[in-house]
Amino acid sequence: MDTEPLQNKLHQYYDQLAGGLCLLRQDRDEQILFINSEILSLYQCASEEEFYYMTGGKFSGMMEREDYVPLRTRMNSRHGDQSSSYAHLTFRYYTLKGQSRYVEGCCREACIVRAAGRTRGENRRPLP
Repeated sequence: MDTEPLQNKLHQYYDQLAGGLCLLRQDRDEQILFINSEILSLYQCASEEEFYYMTGGKFSGMMEREDYVPLRTRMNSRHGDQSSSYAHLTFRYYTLKGQSRYVEGCCREACIVRAAGRTRGENRRPLP
């Protein structure tokens, strides 16, 4: 499946945000699926290729090893607020140029599904 048209459409919308946005696969590897231009700026990367090389293309590669907590664990803890669909996120990281930085933000669990040419709700499956 050619994902370039989808990536271009995502960039049209998400590159307008004032903050960084990172979409991740919700599995054990937590593979990075998409980043907006603000993430590149935060990590001082000139291209997505630089960013993916620097991080190994995984959520754990975006931060200091000591700060890594799997997203599933973060979402399950939510600092006592189980009713919220958001979890607080903090970690330290180094930019490509070697600057040390600190991030505070939030993460949200979501499931993106694609209907395979079926009527509403039939044969839905998660995106690869």
